[in-house]
Amino acid sequence: MKAIALRADMDGLPINEDNPTLEYRSQTDYAHMCGHDGHMATLLATAKALHESRDKIPKGKFVRLLFQPAEEGPGGALPMIKEGCLDGIDEVYGFHNIPNFDEGDIRTCKGGFFAASTSVQITIIGQGGHGSTPHKCAKDPISASTSLLNAFHSIRARNIDSSQNCVFSICNIESGSSFNVIPDTATLKGTIRTYNEEVKNKLVKRVT
Repeated sequence: MKAIALRADMDGLPINEDNPTLEYRSQTDYAHMCGHDGHMATLLATAKALHESRDKIPKGKFVRLLFQPAEEGPGGALPMIKEGCLDGIDEVYGFHNIPNFDEGDIRTCKGGFFAASTSVQITIIGQGGHGSTPHKCAKDPISASTSLLNAFHSIRARNIDSSQNCVFSICNIESGSSFNVIPDTATLKGTIRTYNEEVKNKLVKRVT
């Protein structure tokens, strides 16, 4: 083996870290709420240890440290690979922390370990109106949203083999701004998590 790469991902979420007891809490409106600050701290500590022991690295071999931005957003591994981050690399190692495991536990398994993420955004264009006259708003986007949501729950059960692990979750619904006005549009946002391309494509097709 000539060279290895060590990978840590960094993702900031638009969530305020309301924890005044932490010295290292985020100072902005974004925070690493999935523990990615721990990933970066681990890789930085590894960089320090490697630097202090650099005389022990065999001649002609090297370790490349990869800080991957936007694990689940518009970025991830693909742009980095296209830019050459794996050129000359024989093996890549990475991990993800899991808070519900005991401290000190390291767990792995054969095959896929973490799922690929596919984002979903659906905008329903309907016909708004006043809440007192719903009979004049036949294309109510909120009613359509709830019907879609219920239908989505059946996709996995009726289309995906039970031996295949996958998840489809709608995590955000936005529509309207008043208690007595039916809006014109509604937007649903969610995530699909799969371990292989065939299952992902089937889910995307059924959602569409």
